[in-house]
Amino acid sequence: MLHPRIQRLQNSVDNIRGKKIVTSFLNSLIKQSKEIDTLEITNTHMPVMEFSNATVKQEHKPNWKTELKKNKRFDYILGNFPFGGVNREPNEVYVFEGTEFRRIKPSWADILDSLPLLTDGGVALYALEPNGFCLHNGSKLEEALNLNGYYVNAIFNCPRDILKPYTTIQPILTLISRKKTESVFVAELLDETQAKKIAINFISNSMSGNLNQGMTIESKSFCGFKQINTRIQAEKIQTQFKDFKLITVEDIAEEIHMRRQGERFTEIENAIYIPKVGNSPVVTSITDFNLKHHNYYQVVLSQKALNKYVEIFYKSELGKLELEAHKVGIAIQTLSIRRLRAATIPLPSVSEQKKVILTQNKLEDLKNEINTLESELALNPTSSSTALSRLDDMINVFKELTEADEVYSYIRKGESQILEFKETFSLDIDKQTKEKYLEVSALKTIVAFLNTIGGVLLIGVSDNEDVKGIDAEVEKLYKGVYDKFLLHFKNNIKSKIGEQFYPFIDYSIVDMGGKNILKVVCCKSDCPCYYENKDFYVRTNPATDKLEGPKLVDYVQHHFSQ
Repeated sequence: MLHPRIQRLQNSVDNIRGKKIVTSFLNSLIKQSKEIDTLEITNTHMPVMEFSNATVKQEHKPNWKTELKKNKRFDYILGNFPFGGVNREPNEVYVFEGTEFRRIKPSWADILDSLPLLTDGGVALYALEPNGFCLHNGSKLEEALNLNGYYVNAIFNCPRDILKPYTTIQPILTLISRKKTESVFVAELLDETQAKKIAINFISNSMSGNLNQGMTIESKSFCGFKQINTRIQAEKIQTQFKDFKLITVEDIAEEIHMRRQGERFTEIENAIYIPKVGNSPVVTSITDFNLKHHNYYQVVLSQKALNKYVEIFYKSELGKLELEAHKVGIAIQTLSIRRLRAATIPLPSVSEQKKVILTQNKLEDLKNEINTLESELALNPTSSSTALSRLDDMINVFKELTEADEVYSYIRKGESQILEFKETFSLDIDKQTKEKYLEVSALKTIVAFLNTIGGVLLIGVSDNEDVKGIDAEVEKLYKGVYDKFLLHFKNNIKSKIGEQFYPFIDYSIVDMGGKNILKVVCCKSDCPCYYENKDFYVRTNPATDKLEGPKLVDYVQHHFSQ
């Protein structure tokens, strides 16, 4: 655990870094021109956006609107309003262009008050809670916006620690204008360079299928970046495993029951119990509860879903993320019944579900046997030699299975600062020839990982995340001998990167169900690494950038321990 003073310094560094990323985004988004009028409103001690060239700044002034010149209009509005806050009283009515709101959040009222100050072609950016407008009254608010010619065009996820040490809330920036669109542009702001590119991609309407570069979702469907990330991963499971079908809880639920405080459930066959709050696991029996009954939903499943399989999925990493993504709230995250119904699960056939359940049961048996062996080993050392060979065999089998699953998990998450895909190491797919530029590209990525925070390079996976394998390359260039391929790879590491970096680089061939890929795991180096002893690269999101001159000197001085 860090010393409190060191922790405060780290929080300060995270906060400054986050603000720089957002400022880089704003500078790229807002045209630098004297003719551009920008209004910055800040009514919180935790501002997310600070724009030095704002024409008018209204800071900590509850009556900011009355201080502005009558009929003044702005090309850009930046709004920093308090998160959460107490809703207005039920008898207090707020009216926006003819639509009445009761119990509206004060920050949302400030948004509605400021939007009429936009020019016809203007853009407004507001810092909001992670779930945006999907909380109470949010859908009504969006309807009112649309009826009066305002539309949510884009949503950007701010850096994780931008508001430390004040709060762990990761805010979003919601962009509203008078431009009507059929979809919403969404992206994550990860570093200064990438944030600039995100602004350019939004302006030019350039999109990809991931949040690192920007993508689109259906209008009025946003309920947080966690949900988008889990949905992307779940859809990739369908691509990787063709027999899986992505369905919602509503599709497989015959009934969903709740209990009031003090009431208890009656056990029902083929039912699962999903917690409304907290991080308690999904279970299939009341006897496994660690919360009171009123804190669970009882979901009675149809015949096409087995409760034990659904329990296994929602205890997996992806399953936990899926449920977490559907929870909303600022202080306490709660799973509503409406959002539970929309939660998804990749569902294979019933026969495949039974195989998963059987495997899970055998794993539990194995764990129990291992625990028994471990407790008796010291008292009965003669059994160790008998168990050793069997354990080695099991370890080898499980290692092959888990490595493939691990790689599939990497692929589902997509390229990032710590993950890169290369279809081949040397083979030009179109020309079917060995090309040096391909090798150089892979080796530069490794250098960048070493110089940044480490990462994983998967060779044999295409940019669109298809597992192609290196088998055709090995057959074409090395007569099918994988050891020759590995020797060629090692020689390149030695000659282009250096033997001194061997301890930081681990690589192995992984069988992905009949297709082999090369997995290269790089740790962060404790000293600078140069490609061919001259070129220095670092990893950004999700690219490899070359540093030169003062930037290189500054980076090396601040990043490395020696």
